[in-house]
Amino acid sequence: MKYLFFLLFSLPLFGVEWVTDFEKAKEMAKSQNRVIMMVITQEHCGACERLKDVTLEKEIVDRVLEKYYISTFFDINELPEKIRIKGTPTVKFYTPSGKRLRYTIVGDMSYKKLAHVLDVIRTKLLK
Repeated sequence: MKYLFFLLFSLPLFGVEWVTDFEKAKEMAKSQNRVIMMVITQEHCGACERLKDVTLEKEIVDRVLEKYYISTFFDINELPEKIRIKGTPTVKFYTPSGKRLRYTIVGDMSYKKLAHVLDVIRTKLLK
């Protein structure tokens, strides 16, 4: 089941390329001057399912991610070293140079809230 989960999120949702290698994401972010958005979920999590099936599927979210972000996706059991979370789903953000931002979203969120957060972060970081 874990491999099916990985396969589903190796494929692009709309035009977003989901990266599952954090080191690669940091290289891409730096070279393309984009913010990294890290989505962390787990199996059997209703809020995680809603995030990926509803929130991340909205065109308004997709357009911002595709243009300004390097989008990463991880299962809680396969997190990169030194990354800790308190619950799922969790969305973390990193600067183009790889520095973690203090803003973190834990739990379910509407696509409108996520789109607003994405706009605020990219506006402050990408001038």
